[in-house]
Amino acid sequence: MNRTTWNLRDILVLALLIRIISIPATPRLSDDVYRFIWDGHVILNGMIPYEHRPSDIEKLIDQPFLFKRLNSQDYHSVYPVINQIAFVGSACIYKWFGFHAGTIFLRLFLALCEISTIWLLLRWLNKMQIPYERLGWIVLNPLIIIETYGNLPFEMVMIGFLLLGLIHAHSPIKKGLALAL
Repeated sequence: MNRTTWNLRDILVLALLIRIISIPATPRLSDDVYRFIWDGHVILNGMIPYEHRPSDIEKLIDQPFLFKRLNSQDYHSVYPVINQIAFVGSACIYKWFGFHAGTIFLRLFLALCEISTIWLLLRWLNKMQIPYERLGWIVLNPLIIIETYGNLPFEMVMIGFLLLGLIHAHSPIKKGLALAL
């Protein structure tokens, strides 16, 4: 049996190419992206998304395109502060360049978080004395790629902070800060 071996560089280049191809795609697997950008607009209008349901402030925000597509018009926001910061950036881009550009901003933000997570995973693999090539199981995993770039969930942000907490398990303050974020 002839087995092809891949080195870490080949794995990361392939993973990067797959992600670059998906950057301009419009999210079709989830409608959460409308809520993300909506929450950003709420903050830009000087309000706190945890205090107001979209149905209560629909006229104040004046984003009918987003409001009509919200799957949670009668619910308060549930997304953490770190996410809300990215939502504000996306809402700004949306204001200037439109919905598609706002989603690309979120995708690029998640890509930066994923790059940080991969770097942390490399540190973790080194610490655990696991071959770097095992990273391929994660960066080339179609479920992770489809979920992260198809739905734009923010679990990638959480995974990065979780890894940071594991790496700093010996330091209660660093670990606690990472896990809190």
